[in-house]
Amino acid sequence: MPRVQIGDKWLLDRHIVYCGDICSNKFIDFLPSQTALAIVTLCLNWNHDYLIDKARIVAVVLEEGQIYNFCHRQQMPFRFELLLGRLYVAVFSHEVISEPRKPIEIEGIEGIVAYLVNQYTRWGNSVFAPNLGNGEILINCEKTGRICVAGDRNPQTVSRALIRWQNWTNKQAQKELHSS
Repeated sequence: MPRVQIGDKWLLDRHIVYCGDICSNKFIDFLPSQTALAIVTLCLNWNHDYLIDKARIVAVVLEEGQIYNFCHRQQMPFRFELLLGRLYVAVFSHEVISEPRKPIEIEGIEGIVAYLVNQYTRWGNSVFAPNLGNGEILINCEKTGRICVAGDRNPQTVSRALIRWQNWTNKQAQKELHSS
């Protein structure tokens, strides 16, 4: 089991996973400038408006009743909302993008992630996940040839995602050594 601490950066082949404050300037400056998609779950202390300058499209996964208040409280340019399964997805972009056709059935967060990644990215694109959850975005990127740049404040969440990736790929995550 990987021993994860705040401040660690992990290399998983082409993916990068960071444990720490995902809203800090240190982390924001580290992000690639041309990320195709950021997928975020709504958190209590939202301070992720920086994502719209780092990703072409930002998708925020919300529960029923949260979308109106959320969209009016932040500064990202709202394009449309999608109802996928029982969750809402607010889609933001500086670009004008057309609303995609909604799929007939999507099951759970894994299905929503797969739909968003397939809809808004191509092979080799970067996808940003500032909340690791159970590693759904990381695993989907691995399966589909995308590059995942992920972060989370919780060392246990990062550890679970690393273990899930290692089990799925049969490879070892490598902790980046800090230079002195």
